[in-house]
Amino acid sequence: PVDTTAPTVAITSPLNGALVPRNTTMTITASASDNVGVTRAEFFINGSLHCTDLSAPYSCAWRVPPPRGRTYRLQAKAYDARNNVGTSAIVTVTSR
Repeated sequence: PVDTTAPTVAITSPLNGALVPRNTTMTITASASDNVGVTRAEFFINGSLHCTDLSAPYSCAWRVPPPRGRTYRLQAKAYDARNNVGTSAIVTVTSR
């Protein structure tokens, strides 16, 4: 049978609505699972690919820009060997 099941993925940190310290490097983490296996997770900030992680635990280092009060939309995508893709809910954070 052909694998048509997309992975499931969720950002586990930071939490939606979090205040993140500006001018610091923070780690974005995600959990991902698939009926066959996850091959990679991608992390997006405001719709742009920021980094890719090939093995669990999936994480991405992000240097929070200096402006205070900016809102950022974080999202993760997980892929399996058949290139099925699962997309997380958007997590919104604000720099402080």
